[in-house]
Amino acid sequence: MKQEAPTSVSGGSSLVDEIENHFHKTVLGSNIQSIGDAAFINCKKLQSVKISKKVTKIGKNVFKGCANLKTLVVNSDKITSVGKNAFKGVKTNVTVKTSKKSLKKYSKMFVSKGKMPKKASFVATVK
Repeated sequence: MKQEAPTSVSGGSSLVDEIENHFHKTVLGSNIQSIGDAAFINCKKLQSVKISKKVTKIGKNVFKGCANLKTLVVNSDKITSVGKNAFKGVKTNVTVKTSKKSLKKYSKMFVSKGKMPKKASFVATVK
């Protein structure tokens, strides 16, 4: 029997412990379509995240408290929903790299709804 690849990632103590203790960089798989509520909450060692092309939703408090998050690469142009406080507590000078097409939409959405710092840098670099 062929097992389907997961289409979402969600938090939980084991995921947070694994990331907190071992990972500085996370790349979400190509089949991931949504990032569930609090998936990476308080992962203080997390510095870099790469979001795949199929992601359409970022849940509530996903990166809340990730105080050392420096770089967020968003390969998806399909994100339509960002949960409350998704980015609250990330570094003031976090850099978000995304396509030119999504730059304006994501900068507004991530700051207003997700509470990303207003000083965050949004850069059009992803094709």
